Amino acid sequence: MSRSIGKSIYRKEAMAKVTGAAKYTADWATSEMLHIKLVTSPYAHALIKDIDLTEAYQVPGVRRIVIGQPFPLTGEELQDRPPIAYHKVRYHGEPVAAVVADDPVQAKKAAEQVKVTYEPLPVVNSVTDALHPNAVLVHDHVETYERIEHVYPEANSNIADHTKIRKGNIEEGWAQSDVTVNAHFSFSPSDHIAMETRCVTAEICPDGKVVFTSSTQSPYIIKKLMKKYFEIDEGSVIVHTPLVGGGYGGKVAVQLELIAYMATLAVGGRKVKLLNTREEDMITSPVHIGLEADIKLGASKDGFLKAAEILYKFDTGAYSDKGATISRAAAVTCTGPYHIENIWCDSLCVYTNHPYATAYRGFSHSELLFVFERAMDQLARRLEMDPLELRLKNAILPGHTTPTQMRLNQSTVGDLPQCINKLKTLMNWTEGQVIPINDRKIRVKGVSCLWKTSTIDSQASSGVVLIFNADGSINVLSGLVEIGTGTKTILAQLLAEKLSMDVDKIHVKMEVDTQSMPEHWKTVASRGTLMAGRALLHAADDLIRQLKDLASRVLICSPEDLEVGNERVYVRDEPDTFIKVSDICHGYKYTSGYAIGAPIVGRGHYTLRHITHLEHDTGVGKPGPEYAVGAQGVEVEFDLRDYTYKILKAYAVIDIGRVLNEKAAKGQVMGAMSMGLNFGSSETFVFNEDGQVLNPRLRTYTPFRYGDHPEYIVDFVETPHIDGPYGGRGIGEHGLIGMPAALANSLSLAAGVDLNQLPLTPELIWQEKKAVLLMISFEFEYYKPASIIEATTLFQSLDQAGKDPMYVSGATELITLGRVNQLKSGAIIDLKGISECFELKMDGTNIILGAAQSLTKIRDAGLFPFLNKAIVEIADHTARNKITLGGNLCANIIYRETALPLLLTNSQVVIASRTGLKTQPFIEMFQGRLTLEKGEFLVQVIVPQSELDVPFVSVKKRRQWDVGYPLLTTAAVKRNGQIHVAFSGLCAFPFRDQTMEQWLNDHQLSTEQRIEKAIEQVPAPIVNDVHGSSEYRTFVLKNTLTDVLNELEGEGHV
Repeated sequence: MSRSIGKSIYRKEAMAKVTGAAKYTADWATSEMLHIKLVTSPYAHALIKDIDLTEAYQVPGVRRIVIGQPFPLTGEELQDRPPIAYHKVRYHGEPVAAVVADDPVQAKKAAEQVKVTYEPLPVVNSVTDALHPNAVLVHDHVETYERIEHVYPEANSNIADHTKIRKGNIEEGWAQSDVTVNAHFSFSPSDHIAMETRCVTAEICPDGKVVFTSSTQSPYIIKKLMKKYFEIDEGSVIVHTPLVGGGYGGKVAVQLELIAYMATLAVGGRKVKLLNTREEDMITSPVHIGLEADIKLGASKDGFLKAAEILYKFDTGAYSDKGATISRAAAVTCTGPYHIENIWCDSLCVYTNHPYATAYRGFSHSELLFVFERAMDQLARRLEMDPLELRLKNAILPGHTTPTQMRLNQSTVGDLPQCINKLKTLMNWTEGQVIPINDRKIRVKGVSCLWKTSTIDSQASSGVVLIFNADGSINVLSGLVEIGTGTKTILAQLLAEKLSMDVDKIHVKMEVDTQSMPEHWKTVASRGTLMAGRALLHAADDLIRQLKDLASRVLICSPEDLEVGNERVYVRDEPDTFIKVSDICHGYKYTSGYAIGAPIVGRGHYTLRHITHLEHDTGVGKPGPEYAVGAQGVEVEFDLRDYTYKILKAYAVIDIGRVLNEKAAKGQVMGAMSMGLNFGSSETFVFNEDGQVLNPRLRTYTPFRYGDHPEYIVDFVETPHIDGPYGGRGIGEHGLIGMPAALANSLSLAAGVDLNQLPLTPELIWQEKKAVLLMISFEFEYYKPASIIEATTLFQSLDQAGKDPMYVSGATELITLGRVNQLKSGAIIDLKGISECFELKMDGTNIILGAAQSLTKIRDAGLFPFLNKAIVEIADHTARNKITLGGNLCANIIYRETALPLLLTNSQVVIASRTGLKTQPFIEMFQGRLTLEKGEFLVQVIVPQSELDVPFVSVKKRRQWDVGYPLLTTAAVKRNGQIHVAFSGLCAFPFRDQTMEQWLNDHQLSTEQRIEKAIEQVPAPIVNDVHGSSEYRTFVLKNTLTDVLNELEGEGHV
C-alpha cells in the first residue's frame, strides 16, 4: 500500500501563504534601493524622433534615465527586440525610457516629464493586415536577425516563423471524404492577469557579480541570456526567485530583468527595483497570443475523419519572443486527439503592432483546440451524429501516429475513450444536450476533447540534490520554481514514497538560488513533476546506494542484502537486524571512537530522451515525451431572448497517469478550468484603429468575479506514463485546454448559430445570430447541405412539396427584406456547408472566387485588386463580414457593385443545377442580375489572371460625405485602346452597355459631346428616389465620366 502517493497532503508552503508570512519579490525592499519607472509609448507604431530629458532630470531624486540602444537585440528564438525601444516603437505600451530615482513617486513624476517626439506610422492591427500583399512591415529585415536553428522567418514579410505538417496524401483524403466542413476562427490577444505583477530587483556587487531577485519562471535562463546579450560569465550572475504569485507562462519571458540590469549599470551597481503596475503588466510586458485560423475537415459518411487542412495564423505582436515556439507547438498537435492519416497544416508566427506574446497556460493547445473542436461539432452536425460519438469513433489510440508521425503506445497517449465515456456519465449525456427550462430559458451541454505534449528544448534537464540533516530528515534542493502549482510538495511526496518515510521529515527549499541549487531548465509545460521528479528519484537512488554501502559495513553483510525504509536500513529477510538512518546519514562512529563515512548527499538529474527537432518540409519528428488526453464539458443556462447565459457546471476527465496528490491535482484542474472559461467568455484586449489597447485595467478587462464560477466537476483516468515518476503525467495546464471550445459548442447549440470568435459575450452572440431569426416575420425550415448534389436535390424535393425554397450564403438579404415582408420562403438552403463555394485561390492561370466567401475574406486575400476596390466601398466592415460574393451578385437590391469588375473582364461563372455544373461567361449570364434557372445556384466566379494587368478605374459617389448612402458607382477599364464602362445605382440594376461605350470611344467628338451622347443611350430609366433625383444622378454621372476619361486617356495609359 502506498505510503504517500495519492494522498492529499498539505502543501509545504501552505502555512506561510495562509498566514501572510510568504514573501514575494515585491516584498523585499531596503532604504538604499533605487526605483525604476518606465516611460511607455502611447503609439502602436511610430518613429522616435527625439527624447528630451531636460525637465525629467530637474525632478528631485532622479539618478539616471536610460534610453534605448541599438544593441543588444534580444529573444530566445529570434533576436528581434531591443530591451528599450530604439528608433522605433512597435506596440502601445512599449518601454522607451527607464527613469531611476530615489523613490517610486519621484520616478513616476520624472517619467511624466520625459518628452518624446513621435512620427506615427501605419498600424498593422491584425494578422489579416499583416499578411496582406502590400502590408506595412513591422520589421524591415526579419531575415537578418540572429536566430536559433529551426526558426524560419520569411524575408519581406511579417512572418517570423513558418511550421509545416505534411502527413499522408491530402488529395487522397479529400477524395475519400463524403462530407466536408470549412470554417474561420479568431480571437484577439489577451492577458494572463496573474495575481502578482512582474517584479525584479538587480544590483552589481563590488566583485562584479550581478544579483537578481525576480518573479520569474526561468531563473536559469536569465543567467544564460545575460551571458549571451552582455557577455557576463554565467557564474557571475546569481538569480534568486522566491515564491511566485502565479505565472501561467507569462513569467517565462525575460524582459524586466534586462532593463533592471541596464539601470543598475547606469547608477554604478546600486540596487534597483522595477515593479509593474497592473496596467504595465497587462500591455508593457508580454501577453497571451491571438489567433486567426482557417480549417477544412473531411470525413466519410459514417463519420471517420479522412483529411484535415489547417492554417493557423498566430498574432505574436511586435516581437517574436515565444510566438515562434507557440506556433510550432500548435502545428505539432494541430488536429487534436484524433486519428487522421492525411494532414496539411501551416502554422505561422505573424508580426503585428500589438503587445508581444509569450507563453500562456497550455502553450497553444487551448487556442488550436478551440478551432479544431468547434469544427468537430460542426462536422457532427453535418453528419447528424452525436458529437461525443464522433469523437469516440476517431479517438487517437496506441498504435496510431501523431501529426508529426510519432507512433504512440499506451504509455505515451493514455486512454481517451475511457475519458469520453466517464464524461458521458458525469454529464448525464443520455438526458440530451438541450433541456427546456421555461419558455425563455434552456439548459444546454457542450463538449470537447483535449491533448497536450510539450515542445521544450531537447536538452532541457533538471537536477536535484538531497542533503541529510543529522536527525535523518532531508533537505530537497531543486531549481524548480514554486509558481502556485504545489509541485515542490509533490517532490516531497515522491521522496517519502521512495524512502518509506514520513513526508513531514522532508524539507523542500522554496526559494530558488541559482548559485547553490542545481539547474531546472524552466518551470513550464507541465513538466516540473516529470523532470524534477525523475531527477529526485535518481538522487534518492544515490542516497539509498550510499546508505546501503555504509550500513553493510556496520551490519556486516552485503549491500545487496539490505533495504531502506521507515527511517532504517535493515536486512531484507531479517528486518529486526537494522540500523537507523539517523545513525549513519552523517557517518558512523564505532564505540571505539573510530568513524567511517561522511554526511550523505544524493545527486540526481534527468533529461528528456529521444526528443528531436521537426523536419522543416514535413514536420516529422518527436517533439515531446508523451500526450496527455482528456474530455471536457460545459453546461449553460441560456436566455433565448437576450442571449445572456450562466455557466452552471464545468466538467473535466483527464488521464493523469497516476494521481500523486488528489486534492492538489483537482485544485490545479479546477483553477485551469476557470482560466479557460474566462478566456472563452470574457477576456480579451479591445484595440482601437490605432492599435491602442483600450482596456488595460481590471475595471474594464473583465475576468470572473465572485459568484460567476460554475460548479467544477473533476475526475481522473489512470493510465501510467512509464517515464513519469510512479506513472504520473503533468496536470498543471490541462484543465484549461478544452474549456473555450466546450463553452463555444454549448452556446452555438443554444443560440442556433456558429460561434467562431472569442470571447463569447452576449453581444457577440447577438451579432452572430444568422438573419436575426426571431425578428423575421415568417417561419421557414432550415437546411445546410454538405455537397452540391445534396443542395440541388434538396431544392427539387422542397419545391415539389410547395415550400418555395431559397438558396442563401450570407443571408443578409433574408434579414433586411424578410423583416419587412418583402421576401418570404418556406425553406432556406444554406450553401455555406459546400466546400466548392469556399474556394479562394490562384489556380494556374485563373483566380477562383467561391460564391459563399464573404466580401471581407475576398478583399483580404488580395487576389483581384479591381474587385477589391469595389468591395471596400460596399456597406461597412461589419456588413462585409456577412455579405458574400454570391449573395451580392444575386441580390434584389439595385446596388450590386461586385458585378461591375466582372462585367468588364473576361470572367466566367460556375453554376450548379440538378444536372451538374456548367461554366459560362459572366456577361452572358448577367442581365441586370444573374439569370439563373429555378433550382440553380452560383458556385464560383473564375477570373483569368491576365485581367490583373488591365488598367481600371472605380469611382463611388455618395449622397453626402465618405460614408453616406450610395448614389452611383462607375467602373471602367481600358483594353486595346478602348474604354469599357459599367454602372451601379444609375438604373434599377447594374449594367454595361455597348452603345454607350461606342460613343465614349468616338474620338471625332469632344469629350463633352462623347459623354452627352453616351448618357442619351442609358438603357433604362435613371433612378429617381430619396437618395437622389434622376437629374442630379445625371449631373453626377457627367462629372464622373469626365474623371474616368481623363484618367484612362491620360499619360501612361495606352
